Amino acid sequence: MNFRGLYHMIRRHENRAVFEAVVYGRKLSSFMGRRGLIMDGSVKTTFLIGVAGGTASGKSTVCQKIMEQLGQAEVSDSQRKVVCIAQDSFYRELSESETLKASKGLFDFDHPNALDIDLVEKTLQDVLNGRRAEVPVYDYVTNSRKKGQFMTIYPADVVLFEGILAFYFPPIRDLFHMKLFVDTDPDTRLSRRVMRDVQERGRDLDTVLNQYMRFVKPAFEEFCLPTKKFADVIIPRGADNIVAISLIVQHIQDLLSSRTSSADMSSNSHDSQGQSTSKRRGSLQSPVSHVLKGKDISNNERKSFHMSANALSRKKMWFVYLSCTLLRFCLLGTLLPCRSKNMVFAVYACICHYSYQMSPISEGIPFADYYK
Repeated sequence: MNFRGLYHMIRRHENRAVFEAVVYGRKLSSFMGRRGLIMDGSVKTTFLIGVAGGTASGKSTVCQKIMEQLGQAEVSDSQRKVVCIAQDSFYRELSESETLKASKGLFDFDHPNALDIDLVEKTLQDVLNGRRAEVPVYDYVTNSRKKGQFMTIYPADVVLFEGILAFYFPPIRDLFHMKLFVDTDPDTRLSRRVMRDVQERGRDLDTVLNQYMRFVKPAFEEFCLPTKKFADVIIPRGADNIVAISLIVQHIQDLLSSRTSSADMSSNSHDSQGQSTSKRRGSLQSPVSHVLKGKDISNNERKSFHMSANALSRKKMWFVYLSCTLLRFCLLGTLLPCRSKNMVFAVYACICHYSYQMSPISEGIPFADYYK
């Protein structure tokens, strides 16, 4: 999808939150390469994405759809470049009295005290440092961890962490490079929770409704909903919002393509020295690598091609952003009094200059080719 088509699709209010993020510059750093991760076309650490939202809002489904569109859902755990970790795996061990309350639906699992925060932080730190992590397997029927059972999280390029309190704890929230909030209608969430707990977790209807009214709803309003302000992207309607998910997938694909491009250049350098290389299964092929495949060119020419492609991609994004900013200043200049217009038009002139530098005109490229 090209930038022009993407702009008009979002502008039709398919996803207002993402439109505001891209056009109005809100949390723009997340899309331009936060913490210096992709501004230079290379990836220096695992890209960690936090996914928050109310109970049964569709967080897990959104993560699953992201992995499916990236072609990572059917890849073996040890070969995946994108993995998902659930907050539910980190419920702390309960005492005997708390276990008894939980069996009767009288224990608040939506309160921050129900989580083993130290283990969450340690696991995410291991993930960011490229180390293998062991995540407990939680049993919803017995409300306890399964003894001796762990899910191994292997080093990956992108890791999704989803949970209702993903953004509540500042030390954990600050680890995320991108934060998504799944916003779903409360009635829809309640109906989904009832069906899930009754059919999948073996609970009766009275217990589910009592737990929802007594613990789940108040905890959502007190602990989860206020963290919505920390989100870089808000996804209305959850997994039904195809536009938002496609945007996120495209961003992840660009990230992985940058890493694949760097890996290809490194492997070509090793090949020239007579060293054997092997490709990692389950990886996503870089569009640039696909173009260069089978071409008889030097490593320096290949490197220049990659750098030009990355620079052109960044220039496209900045051109769209500056153009939209330019339109807003034009409207602002017509509404302000005369004495305030000089300042507005001074800024207008600066934006015109930088917009021209980022435009295809300065490169001698037709607009139709620039947005392919």
